[in-house]
Amino acid sequence: MTQPKEDLALPEYYPLNFELWTLFDYVDPQEKMKIELVHIYGDSTELLSAYFVTSSDLVYGVGRNDFGRLGIGELHPQIIEKPREIEHLSGKRIMSFACGAMHTLALTEYGEVFSWGINLLGQLGHGTIINRDSPGLVLLPEGVKIKAIGAKCSYSVAITTDNVVLHWGDTMFTECSCQNMPIELEFPEPISFRQLACATSHVCLLTSNSKVYLWGTSPGEGHLDGLYPIPPQLITTKEHKNITSIACSLEVTVALNENGRIYVLLSPTPLDILTEAQKTLHVMEIAGTPFPDTPIVFRMGDEGFIRMFPPYDAANSDSYSCTESMRNIQCAFHSMATPQVCRRKVDELDRRVHRLQGRERNIGITLYNVKEHSDLTVQLSDGDVHVHTLILVSFCEHFKSMLLGPWGAHSTNDAKVLDMKRYNPRAFRAFLKYVYTGGLDLMQGEDLIDLFDISKSYLEDELVSMCSKMFAQVIKPNNVATLYRKTADEECEELMRHLVTFTSGCLEQVVLTEGFENLDSHLAKRLVISAVKLAKKIP
Repeated sequence: MTQPKEDLALPEYYPLNFELWTLFDYVDPQEKMKIELVHIYGDSTELLSAYFVTSSDLVYGVGRNDFGRLGIGELHPQIIEKPREIEHLSGKRIMSFACGAMHTLALTEYGEVFSWGINLLGQLGHGTIINRDSPGLVLLPEGVKIKAIGAKCSYSVAITTDNVVLHWGDTMFTECSCQNMPIELEFPEPISFRQLACATSHVCLLTSNSKVYLWGTSPGEGHLDGLYPIPPQLITTKEHKNITSIACSLEVTVALNENGRIYVLLSPTPLDILTEAQKTLHVMEIAGTPFPDTPIVFRMGDEGFIRMFPPYDAANSDSYSCTESMRNIQCAFHSMATPQVCRRKVDELDRRVHRLQGRERNIGITLYNVKEHSDLTVQLSDGDVHVHTLILVSFCEHFKSMLLGPWGAHSTNDAKVLDMKRYNPRAFRAFLKYVYTGGLDLMQGEDLIDLFDISKSYLEDELVSMCSKMFAQVIKPNNVATLYRKTADEECEELMRHLVTFTSGCLEQVVLTEGFENLDSHLAKRLVISAVKLAKKIP
């Protein structure tokens, strides 16, 4: 088989911090080291699934299997906690995945495309409208090889090695048209393609000469309102120069040029936070996914990330520094669907030589709260914790800036003391232990909320994710009201969503608890309405 002629500007997979996604809790640590491609998809934290490919060229699926989405040969909508091999893809040299609402495409190194999932509008490209719970080959024209794939809703698109765009499925974007075989999509002029990006309602394509074409549903007042389908149209002008990459989220489409400037090509609102940030920092990288509740992300050099969630205003945006575990832009999507990437290129020697491990040394556990050799005391309201400056500054950026900054320079005591009595002592002890060990022991819900708050203020994103994961596990009907009151007081929206999700599945049990009876009427009403809306899938 011949391979594609050229690569597109699709980012290469970079190893993830798997602690940020609960999907990988049951993946063997040794197997994680062998992963060369991961694609995580789904509408929310509770609905995530993932595919991954190992250096042995084995392909696995894990997570929700609604409508056979995992491709494991089963239609049952159960949650697959332990990864299952997708036998039809193993050994096929899968290079990238693309996911629509309920179907998936997989591109091989040899230019073939496999697809599976829901097929009501022909989005699988098999010449039928029959659903599939295992991968099957897309029926491409004879001799045609593919170099890039994309998917959205009930629509599939691919770019051939001869720079022809093929599409199939809901090609009229009306949710009723059906094209079950790939057909050519015509453009106003011959174009050499560079990158493909899919949003919820439209598709964008970057050419090698910095032009961006869009097709999908009609533009209206800066965003897509879906009134009627539109053919490929040029959305860049002469002012948009030297574009190197594009990214799409739910409604926003942006382009990045070689000088670190962002062009906002499509957005329902002005991206004011980004405009301000660009006055002092260059944007190095952009990324987005077409799934709801996921952000458009901008990497501002080595300083950190700006994330903008729908509806893309200041109230739904955040920014934070890059810790060592978060330098990969994909990790900015922790606990969410990740952007499309291509398989990591690994030297054959790297595949044959594995790391050797001697006797494990638990240095953090050994040194935590040991007074001997300690050079710093943390005072809490229920006692002291003996710590080591070297460890704190090595594993926590906040401590590094504090202890090596003005506080450390002006502290003249031989035995330095940090007064942290204002914090919940159980939560702060857990925070210090995390800094030493990287782990988190089981905690009660109210203490977890305080630890979550500490972690956010100290910019420890990994621990924030771990707290969120554990919080979802400790929720019970009889503690929902208490935890909801505290999360409301602390303004922990992410943890409140866990409580709403839990309540939506057992509303009657929660309402009948003593804690709910004592809950403030405004909060009680808010909890019930949110839970009912989620249960009935009301936006």
